[in-house]
Amino acid sequence: MKKEEFKNIIDDIQPDIHMKTRLKAKVIGGAAHAKPKRKTRALVAVCLAVIIVLGAGFAGTQPAADPEISAQETTRNNVLDMMGGFIMLAGAAQAEKYTVIPLEINEGYDCGIKLTVTDIRGMTDGEKENVRSELDNGIYAYRDEDGFFRGRSHSCGTDEFYLTQYSVNEFRLTLEEGRSVKSVSVKNTSEYGELVYSIGRPVFSAPEHGHEIVISGEDYNAETDGFYWEHTDEMLKALSENSGISFSAFNDTVTFTVEYEDGFTAIGVVDIVFSENGEATAVCKDYALK
Repeated sequence: MKKEEFKNIIDDIQPDIHMKTRLKAKVIGGAAHAKPKRKTRALVAVCLAVIIVLGAGFAGTQPAADPEISAQETTRNNVLDMMGGFIMLAGAAQAEKYTVIPLEINEGYDCGIKLTVTDIRGMTDGEKENVRSELDNGIYAYRDEDGFFRGRSHSCGTDEFYLTQYSVNEFRLTLEEGRSVKSVSVKNTSEYGELVYSIGRPVFSAPEHGHEIVISGEDYNAETDGFYWEHTDEMLKALSENSGISFSAFNDTVTFTVEYEDGFTAIGVVDIVFSENGEATAVCKDYALK
């Protein structure tokens, strides 16, 4: 094989599909809590590519590629570049900047959600009010533990208990640059939770929320918009009917779908898993392209 042919082969080698997302995460704010990078994966991927390409070179003359098919494959590969972690967990941390962590498949990440149940049986109305105020202010301690400068606190309850949720993270999406987005949608499976659409700026009405949310590509801003998980009244009802129920009964599965104008659809599936003490972990189960 000629020297120029070797050079062309090496130029055609594609980088590890995770590289683009990881570099973008570092530029945006630095994934301070991200796990050590797996450099061996990129190395093996490149080495395998060299072996396969060089092996094909010695196999004999190859038929000319169909230009139309090649163009489709190039387009598909460009979309696949961002599939190594197009779902991210974003949290407002130090220096009032969002740190973003791309979710890798089968890795667990702190979801930034904390559920607590407080027994208020036998308390006077004044005592109940004091307890509720303390619970609402507890978001500051939970937020400060990891250096966040903002967070959400939500309390509700019955005559017997208060259910409180603290949240400091939200899900964001990395969209393929230069591609027109038709729609962004998110849906969950559990009746005990729902998704809330966060547009990154103050609003004077209840944000869009529910078990399925669809945002048009024109309205969705990947730089500021995201989604966060919140419990529903069904969870309050379940706790009222069964005080011994485990938080693990409230586990959920969330599917994120990005549909592009050119027909490509990127899909990511994330499990939200609660521990016995009510803290949630996000585990990405799958990325797919249709």
